[in-house]
Amino acid sequence: MNVITMPETAETIAIEVAAAAPVTSLMHDTRQIPLSKLVASSKNVRKRNAAMTIPELAASIEAHGLIQNLTVRKVARGNKYEVVAGSRRFAALLHLVAQGKIDKSAVIPCNLRSGEANDTEVSLAENTQREAMHIVDEIMAYRQLIEEGMTPETISTRFGQSVVTVRQRLKLANLSPKILGVLREDAIRIDQAKALDQRRSRCTGPGMVRHTIMEP
Repeated sequence: MNVITMPETAETIAIEVAAAAPVTSLMHDTRQIPLSKLVASSKNVRKRNAAMTIPELAASIEAHGLIQNLTVRKVARGNKYEVVAGSRRFAALLHLVAQGKIDKSAVIPCNLRSGEANDTEVSLAENTQREAMHIVDEIMAYRQLIEEGMTPETISTRFGQSVVTVRQRLKLANLSPKILGVLREDAIRIDQAKALDQRRSRCTGPGMVRHTIMEP
C-alpha cells in the first residue's frame, strides 16, 4: 500500500513580534488532524469542480503529497473539524481512502481557523487567491519533464492524466513559438491550436505555416 508523505509541522505555530507597532500575522495555527475527524463544510464556496477532476487530483496528491494544507474549523459539538477551504483536496483524499491507497487514520496538515472569521469569506479568499495553470504552461512543463527523463506513462500516473492526453500535450509542445504565444494570449482555443498543428504537419514549406497562423 502506498503511503502519502505529509510535511512535518508543529502542533502549533506561534509568532512573537517584539516591535511596538501592531503587525498582521500571516501564519496560521497548524494542526495534524486525522482524516477520520474531517467533515465537509456547507460554507465552502466551490460547488463545481475545476478542470482537474477528483481522480486526477488524487493521483497528484498520492505522487507528490498534500502541497497545500486544508483550512478547517472545529465544529461546535463533538470532536470533528469542518473543511472550510480545500473541498476538492478533501474529496481527493477520500478518493484515495476508497482506493485503499491511504488509511482514514492518516494525519492531514490543516490550518485551524478560530475566532470570528467568516467561513464563506475564508473559502472565497482562498479560491480567489489561486489561479489555474495556463494550458501552455502545462504543455511546456510536460515537455520539460520529458527532457529530464520522465516518460509519458510516468507523467500519466503521477498527474492522473491519460497517456493519450499527455501525448497530445507533448505534441502541442512542438507548435511554433508564434502559435503557442497566440494560445497563451487566449486569442485562439486549444482545439484551434490542434487544428493548426495538423495543418502544419501537412505543410511542406514554411510559407504555408505562416499562412495558417494568420487565419482568424
